[in-house]
Amino acid sequence: MVSSRQVAFANLLRALRGEPVARDDWAPVLQQAEWHGVTPLLSERAGDLDDALRQQLHASAQRIAQQDLLLTAELLRVLRGLRQARVEVLAYKGPALAMAAYGDLAKRDFSDLDLLIRPAGLAAGQAVLDKLEFEPWPQFAGLTAEQQRVYLATGYHYQYRRRDGSVPLELHWNIAPHSFGIDLRIDDVFRRSTAIEIAGVQVPAPCASDHALLLCIHAAKHMWERLSLVADVAALIAQGGVDLEQLLATASELHARRMVLLGLQLAHEVFSTPLPAGIVAAIAHDACVKTLAARVVQQFPECRGAEEDRWAAHRFYFDVRERAADKLRCLYRLAFEPSLNDARLLGDSALGTRAGGWLRPLRLAANAMRQSATALRRRS
Repeated sequence: MVSSRQVAFANLLRALRGEPVARDDWAPVLQQAEWHGVTPLLSERAGDLDDALRQQLHASAQRIAQQDLLLTAELLRVLRGLRQARVEVLAYKGPALAMAAYGDLAKRDFSDLDLLIRPAGLAAGQAVLDKLEFEPWPQFAGLTAEQQRVYLATGYHYQYRRRDGSVPLELHWNIAPHSFGIDLRIDDVFRRSTAIEIAGVQVPAPCASDHALLLCIHAAKHMWERLSLVADVAALIAQGGVDLEQLLATASELHARRMVLLGLQLAHEVFSTPLPAGIVAAIAHDACVKTLAARVVQQFPECRGAEEDRWAAHRFYFDVRERAADKLRCLYRLAFEPSLNDARLLGDSALGTRAGGWLRPLRLAANAMRQSATALRRRS
Protein backbone atom coordinates (compact mmCIF):
# COMPACT_ATOMS: atom_id res chain seq x y z
CA MET A 1 0.00 0.00 0.00
CA VAL A 2 1.32 3.44 -0.95
CA SER A 3 1.67 5.77 2.05
CA SER A 4 0.73 9.44 2.12
CA ARG A 5 4.42 10.35 2.39
CA GLN A 6 5.23 8.36 -0.73
CA VAL A 7 2.45 10.15 -2.59
CA ALA A 8 3.76 13.53 -1.39
CA PHE A 9 7.31 12.73 -2.48
CA ALA A 10 6.14 11.51 -5.90
CA ASN A 11 4.24 14.77 -6.30
CA LEU A 12 7.35 16.71 -5.27
CA LEU A 13 9.35 15.04 -8.04
CA ARG A 14 6.55 15.79 -10.51
CA ALA A 15 6.52 19.44 -9.47
CA LEU A 16 10.32 19.69 -9.79
CA ARG A 17 9.92 18.45 -13.37
CA GLY A 18 7.28 21.11 -14.05
CA GLU A 19 4.46 18.59 -14.19
CA PRO A 20 1.02 19.47 -12.72
CA VAL A 21 0.09 18.60 -9.14
CA ALA A 22 -3.48 18.77 -7.83
CA ARG A 23 -4.24 21.82 -5.65
CA ASP A 24 -5.27 19.70 -2.64
CA ASP A 25 -1.96 17.78 -2.74
CA TRP A 26 0.35 20.77 -2.30
CA ALA A 27 0.55 21.08 1.49
CA PRO A 28 2.54 17.82 1.98
CA VAL A 29 4.62 18.65 -1.12
CA LEU A 30 5.75 21.92 0.48
CA GLN A 31 6.61 20.07 3.70
CA GLN A 32 8.67 17.50 1.79
CA ALA A 33 10.42 20.24 -0.19
CA GLU A 34 11.41 22.08 2.98
CA TRP A 35 12.80 18.96 4.66
CA HIS A 36 14.69 17.92 1.52
CA GLY A 37 16.16 21.40 1.03
CA VAL A 38 14.76 21.94 -2.48
CA THR A 39 12.29 24.78 -1.87
CA PRO A 40 14.26 27.23 -4.10
CA LEU A 41 14.27 24.70 -6.95
CA LEU A 42 10.58 24.00 -6.45
CA SER A 43 9.78 27.73 -6.56
CA GLU A 44 11.66 28.02 -9.85
CA ARG A 45 10.41 24.85 -11.55
CA ALA A 46 6.83 24.35 -10.34
CA GLY A 47 4.25 24.69 -13.10
CA ASP A 48 0.85 26.39 -12.93
CA LEU A 49 -0.05 27.39 -9.38
CA ASP A 50 -2.87 29.50 -8.00
CA ASP A 51 -1.93 32.88 -6.54
CA ALA A 52 -2.02 31.79 -2.89
CA LEU A 53 0.29 28.82 -3.47
CA ARG A 54 2.63 30.85 -5.65
CA GLN A 55 2.90 33.54 -2.96
CA GLN A 56 3.51 30.96 -0.22
CA LEU A 57 6.23 29.24 -2.21
CA HIS A 58 7.78 32.55 -3.22
CA ALA A 59 7.82 33.74 0.40
CA SER A 60 9.63 30.57 1.51
CA ALA A 61 12.17 30.93 -1.29
CA GLN A 62 12.72 34.59 -0.39
CA ARG A 63 13.34 33.71 3.25
CA ILE A 64 15.98 31.17 2.15
CA ALA A 65 17.54 33.71 -0.25
CA GLN A 66 17.89 36.25 2.55
CA GLN A 67 19.57 33.65 4.75
CA ASP A 68 21.89 32.74 1.87
CA LEU A 69 22.90 36.37 1.39
CA LEU A 70 23.65 36.84 5.09
CA LEU A 71 25.80 33.70 5.15
CA THR A 72 27.56 34.72 1.95
CA ALA A 73 28.47 38.11 3.40
CA GLU A 74 29.86 36.33 6.45
CA LEU A 75 31.85 33.93 4.26
CA LEU A 76 33.48 36.84 2.45
CA ARG A 77 34.32 38.49 5.79
CA VAL A 78 35.91 35.28 7.11
CA LEU A 79 37.87 34.69 3.91
CA ARG A 80 39.17 38.25 4.02
CA GLY A 81 40.42 37.72 7.57
CA LEU A 82 42.05 34.41 6.71
CA ARG A 83 43.66 35.88 3.59
CA GLN A 84 45.14 38.75 5.61
CA ALA A 85 46.62 36.19 8.02
CA ARG A 86 47.96 34.16 5.04
CA VAL A 87 45.86 31.14 5.98
CA GLU A 88 44.92 29.13 2.89
CA VAL A 89 41.41 27.64 2.81
CA LEU A 90 38.85 26.53 0.23
CA ALA A 91 35.14 27.33 0.40
CA TYR A 92 33.24 24.04 0.23
CA LYS A 93 29.46 23.61 -0.25
CA GLY A 94 27.50 26.72 0.83
CA PRO A 95 27.79 29.79 -1.42
CA ALA A 96 30.66 28.33 -3.50
CA LEU A 97 28.58 25.31 -4.47
CA ALA A 98 25.49 27.46 -5.08
CA MET A 99 27.42 29.47 -7.68
CA ALA A 100 29.31 26.51 -9.16
CA ALA A 101 26.22 24.30 -9.55
CA TYR A 102 23.35 26.75 -10.03
CA GLY A 103 24.97 30.08 -10.93
CA ASP A 104 22.76 31.78 -8.34
CA LEU A 105 23.09 31.96 -4.57
CA ALA A 106 19.31 31.92 -4.12
CA LYS A 107 18.83 28.56 -5.87
CA ARG A 108 20.47 26.52 -3.11
CA ASP A 109 19.27 26.20 0.49
CA PHE A 110 22.24 26.24 2.89
CA SER A 111 22.35 26.99 6.60
CA ASP A 112 26.07 27.02 7.48
CA LEU A 113 29.53 27.65 6.08
CA ASP A 114 32.16 25.02 5.35
CA LEU A 115 35.86 25.59 4.82
CA LEU A 116 38.59 23.10 3.87
CA ILE A 117 41.98 23.65 5.49
CA ARG A 118 45.25 21.73 5.65
CA PRO A 119 45.97 20.28 9.12
CA ALA A 120 49.14 22.38 9.30
CA GLY A 121 47.06 25.55 9.01
CA LEU A 122 44.49 24.67 11.67
CA ALA A 123 46.03 26.57 14.58
CA ALA A 124 46.39 29.76 12.54
CA GLY A 125 42.87 29.36 11.15
CA GLN A 126 41.41 28.89 14.60
CA ALA A 127 43.20 32.03 15.82
CA VAL A 128 41.63 34.04 12.99
CA LEU A 129 38.16 32.69 13.76
CA ASP A 130 38.61 33.70 17.39
CA LYS A 131 39.44 37.26 16.33
CA LEU A 132 36.37 37.26 14.07
CA GLU A 133 34.15 36.45 17.08
CA PHE A 134 33.59 32.75 16.37
CA GLU A 135 33.65 30.26 19.22
CA PRO A 136 33.95 26.45 19.08
CA TRP A 137 31.02 24.28 20.00
CA PRO A 138 31.25 23.19 23.66
CA GLN A 139 32.57 19.72 22.82
CA PHE A 140 35.58 21.31 21.05
CA ALA A 141 36.34 24.01 23.62
CA GLY A 142 39.33 23.74 25.96
CA LEU A 143 40.82 20.59 24.46
CA THR A 144 44.08 19.42 25.98
CA ALA A 145 47.10 18.56 23.83
CA GLU A 146 46.27 14.83 24.08
CA GLN A 147 42.63 15.38 23.15
CA GLN A 148 43.67 17.57 20.21
CA ARG A 149 46.05 14.85 19.02
CA VAL A 150 43.37 12.18 19.17
CA TYR A 151 40.73 14.29 17.47
CA LEU A 152 43.02 15.38 14.64
CA ALA A 153 43.73 11.70 13.96
CA THR A 154 40.14 10.45 14.14
CA GLY A 155 37.90 13.47 13.49
CA TYR A 156 37.43 15.60 10.42
CA HIS A 157 36.14 19.05 11.40
CA TYR A 158 35.79 21.62 14.14
CA GLN A 159 32.37 23.22 14.50
CA TYR A 160 32.10 26.92 15.29
CA ARG A 161 29.41 29.54 15.58
CA ARG A 162 29.38 33.30 15.89
CA ARG A 163 29.29 34.34 19.52
CA ASP A 164 25.80 35.73 18.92
CA GLY A 165 24.75 32.28 17.65
CA SER A 166 23.93 33.61 14.17
CA VAL A 167 26.37 31.78 11.86
CA PRO A 168 27.45 28.12 12.09
CA LEU A 169 30.83 27.37 10.49
CA GLU A 170 32.79 24.15 10.06
CA LEU A 171 36.54 23.95 9.55
CA HIS A 172 37.36 20.66 7.74
CA TRP A 173 40.68 18.89 7.31
CA ASN A 174 38.98 15.72 6.05
CA ILE A 175 35.60 14.94 4.57
CA ALA A 176 34.40 12.32 7.09
CA PRO A 177 35.53 10.72 10.37
CA HIS A 178 38.57 8.45 10.17
CA SER A 179 36.30 5.49 10.95
CA PHE A 180 34.50 6.11 7.63
CA GLY A 181 37.64 4.94 5.85
CA ILE A 182 38.24 7.88 3.48
CA ASP A 183 41.66 9.49 3.92
CA LEU A 184 41.27 12.65 1.84
CA ARG A 185 44.39 13.81 0.00
CA ILE A 186 43.73 17.42 0.84
CA ASP A 187 46.95 18.71 -0.75
CA ASP A 188 45.71 17.35 -4.09
CA VAL A 189 42.36 19.11 -3.63
CA PHE A 190 44.19 22.40 -3.03
CA ARG A 191 46.48 21.79 -6.03
CA ARG A 192 43.49 21.29 -8.37
CA SER A 193 41.43 24.11 -6.82
CA THR A 194 39.82 26.94 -8.75
CA ALA A 195 38.25 30.32 -8.01
CA ILE A 196 34.54 31.14 -8.14
CA GLU A 197 33.30 34.70 -8.38
CA ILE A 198 30.85 35.63 -5.63
CA ALA A 199 29.66 39.25 -5.42
CA GLY A 200 32.71 40.36 -7.39
CA VAL A 201 35.15 38.48 -5.14
CA GLN A 202 37.28 35.55 -6.33
CA VAL A 203 36.61 32.80 -3.80
CA PRO A 204 38.96 29.76 -3.70
CA ALA A 205 37.04 26.48 -4.00
CA PRO A 206 37.55 22.87 -5.07
CA CYS A 207 37.40 22.30 -8.82
CA ALA A 208 34.06 20.98 -10.09
CA SER A 209 35.25 17.35 -10.25
CA ASP A 210 36.61 17.45 -6.69
CA HIS A 211 33.49 19.20 -5.45
CA ALA A 212 31.39 16.40 -6.94
CA LEU A 213 33.66 13.82 -5.30
CA LEU A 214 33.41 15.51 -1.91
CA LEU A 215 29.63 15.77 -2.25
CA CYS A 216 29.26 12.06 -3.03
CA ILE A 217 31.37 11.06 -0.02
CA HIS A 218 29.57 13.54 2.24
CA ALA A 219 26.19 12.29 1.00
CA ALA A 220 27.18 8.66 1.58
CA LYS A 221 28.08 9.59 5.16
CA HIS A 222 24.51 10.88 5.50
CA MET A 223 22.94 7.95 3.58
CA TRP A 224 21.81 10.43 0.89
CA GLU A 225 19.04 11.37 3.32
CA ARG A 226 17.97 14.56 1.50
CA LEU A 227 17.01 15.10 -2.12
CA SER A 228 19.12 18.28 -2.21
CA LEU A 229 22.26 16.12 -2.07
CA VAL A 230 21.30 14.48 -5.37
CA ALA A 231 20.18 17.81 -6.85
CA ASP A 232 23.61 19.32 -6.14
CA VAL A 233 25.46 16.52 -7.93
CA ALA A 234 23.06 16.68 -10.87
CA ALA A 235 23.40 20.47 -11.11
CA LEU A 236 27.21 20.36 -10.97
CA ILE A 237 27.28 17.83 -13.82
CA ALA A 238 24.77 19.87 -15.82
CA GLN A 239 27.13 22.88 -15.68
CA GLY A 240 29.60 20.84 -17.73
CA GLY A 241 32.69 21.34 -15.59
CA VAL A 242 32.87 17.86 -14.08
CA ASP A 243 35.34 15.50 -15.75
CA LEU A 244 33.55 12.23 -15.00
CA GLU A 245 36.53 10.05 -15.95
CA GLN A 246 38.84 12.02 -13.67
CA LEU A 247 36.18 11.98 -10.95
CA LEU A 248 35.98 8.19 -11.09
CA ALA A 249 39.76 7.81 -11.21
CA THR A 250 40.23 9.99 -8.11
CA ALA A 251 37.41 8.15 -6.34
CA SER A 252 39.09 4.82 -7.10
CA GLU A 253 42.36 6.07 -5.55
CA LEU A 254 40.42 6.89 -2.36
CA HIS A 255 38.51 3.58 -2.51
CA ALA A 256 35.29 5.60 -2.90
CA ARG A 257 34.37 4.44 -6.40
CA ARG A 258 31.03 2.92 -5.37
CA MET A 259 30.10 6.08 -3.47
CA VAL A 260 30.59 8.15 -6.61
CA LEU A 261 28.85 5.68 -8.90
CA LEU A 262 25.90 5.73 -6.49
CA GLY A 263 25.74 9.53 -6.68
CA LEU A 264 25.84 9.45 -10.48
CA GLN A 265 23.16 6.76 -10.62
CA LEU A 266 20.89 8.75 -8.30
CA ALA A 267 21.37 11.90 -10.39
CA HIS A 268 20.40 9.88 -13.47
CA GLU A 269 17.37 8.20 -11.86
CA VAL A 270 15.93 11.21 -10.04
CA PHE A 271 16.89 14.16 -12.26
CA SER A 272 17.47 12.38 -15.61
CA THR A 273 21.14 13.43 -15.69
CA PRO A 274 22.65 11.95 -18.87
CA LEU A 275 25.65 9.70 -18.26
CA PRO A 276 28.27 8.63 -20.81
CA ALA A 277 28.46 5.00 -21.88
CA GLY A 278 31.59 4.34 -19.81
CA ILE A 279 29.87 5.45 -16.59
CA VAL A 280 26.74 3.46 -17.42
CA ALA A 281 28.92 0.38 -17.98
CA ALA A 282 30.75 0.93 -14.68
CA ILE A 283 27.42 1.14 -12.84
CA ALA A 284 26.17 -2.02 -14.54
CA HIS A 285 29.40 -3.81 -13.62
CA ASP A 286 28.81 -3.13 -9.90
CA ALA A 287 25.42 -4.68 -9.15
CA CYS A 288 25.34 -3.13 -5.67
CA VAL A 289 25.06 0.42 -7.05
CA LYS A 290 21.51 0.09 -8.36
CA THR A 291 20.47 -1.85 -5.25
CA LEU A 292 21.78 0.95 -3.04
CA ALA A 293 20.13 3.57 -5.25
CA ALA A 294 16.79 1.79 -4.85
CA ARG A 295 17.26 1.81 -1.05
CA VAL A 296 17.99 5.54 -1.07
CA VAL A 297 15.02 6.43 -3.25
CA GLN A 298 12.76 4.23 -1.12
CA GLN A 299 13.73 6.08 2.06
CA PHE A 300 13.38 9.62 0.63
CA PRO A 301 9.66 9.97 1.47
CA GLU A 302 10.28 9.16 5.15
CA CYS A 303 12.19 12.43 5.76
CA ARG A 304 14.40 10.68 8.29
CA GLY A 305 18.00 11.53 9.09
CA ALA A 306 20.83 9.01 9.22
CA GLU A 307 21.37 9.73 12.92
CA GLU A 308 17.91 8.36 13.76
CA ASP A 309 18.96 4.76 13.02
CA ARG A 310 22.66 4.20 13.56
CA TRP A 311 22.44 0.47 12.80
CA ALA A 312 20.99 1.21 9.37
CA ALA A 313 23.62 3.90 8.86
CA HIS A 314 26.53 1.59 9.66
CA ARG A 315 25.09 -1.11 7.42
CA PHE A 316 24.90 1.48 4.63
CA TYR A 317 28.51 2.53 5.28
CA PHE A 318 29.51 -1.11 5.01
CA ASP A 319 27.54 -1.74 1.81
CA VAL A 320 28.76 1.39 0.03
CA ARG A 321 32.37 0.15 0.16
CA GLU A 322 33.30 -2.14 -2.73
CA ARG A 323 36.37 -3.90 -1.31
CA ALA A 324 36.40 -6.37 1.56
CA ALA A 325 39.60 -4.77 2.89
CA ASP A 326 37.86 -1.38 3.09
CA LYS A 327 34.87 -2.88 4.90
CA LEU A 328 37.17 -4.51 7.45
CA ARG A 329 39.17 -1.30 7.87
CA CYS A 330 35.98 0.63 8.61
CA LEU A 331 34.84 -1.97 11.13
CA TYR A 332 38.21 -1.98 12.88
CA ARG A 333 38.41 1.81 13.09
CA LEU A 334 34.85 2.08 14.33
CA ALA A 335 35.30 -0.58 16.99
CA PHE A 336 38.80 0.09 18.29
CA GLU A 337 40.16 3.51 17.37
CA PRO A 338 39.94 5.88 20.36
CA SER A 339 37.67 8.88 19.76
CA LEU A 340 37.63 12.26 21.45
CA ASN A 341 35.12 10.90 23.97
CA ASP A 342 37.41 7.94 24.63
CA ALA A 343 40.32 10.34 25.25
CA ARG A 344 38.19 12.14 27.85
CA LEU A 345 37.03 8.97 29.59
CA LEU A 346 40.03 7.97 31.72
CA GLY A 347 42.19 11.02 32.15
CA ASP A 348 44.37 13.20 30.00
CA SER A 349 47.21 10.91 28.95
CA ALA A 350 48.20 8.59 26.12
CA LEU A 351 47.65 5.63 28.46
CA GLY A 352 44.18 6.89 29.37
CA THR A 353 43.36 7.27 25.69
CA ARG A 354 44.46 3.69 24.95
CA ALA A 355 42.42 2.41 27.88
CA GLY A 356 39.42 4.37 26.65
CA GLY A 357 39.88 2.72 23.27
CA TRP A 358 39.93 -0.74 24.88
CA LEU A 359 36.56 0.08 26.48
CA ARG A 360 35.17 1.46 23.23
CA PRO A 361 33.50 -1.81 22.07
CA LEU A 362 31.57 -1.95 25.37
CA ARG A 363 30.46 1.68 24.99
CA LEU A 364 29.35 1.05 21.41
CA ALA A 365 27.40 -2.04 22.47
CA ALA A 366 25.68 -0.09 25.25
CA ASN A 367 24.76 2.72 22.83
CA ALA A 368 23.40 0.18 20.35
CA MET A 369 21.23 -1.41 23.02
CA ARG A 370 19.84 2.00 24.01
CA GLN A 371 19.07 2.88 20.40
CA SER A 372 17.40 -0.49 19.79
CA ALA A 373 15.24 -0.02 22.88
CA THR A 374 14.28 3.48 21.71
CA ALA A 375 13.40 2.17 18.26
CA LEU A 376 11.25 -0.59 19.76
CA ARG A 377 9.38 1.93 21.92
CA ARG A 378 8.84 4.16 18.90
CA ARG A 379 7.41 1.29 16.84
CA SER A 380 5.13 0.16 19.68
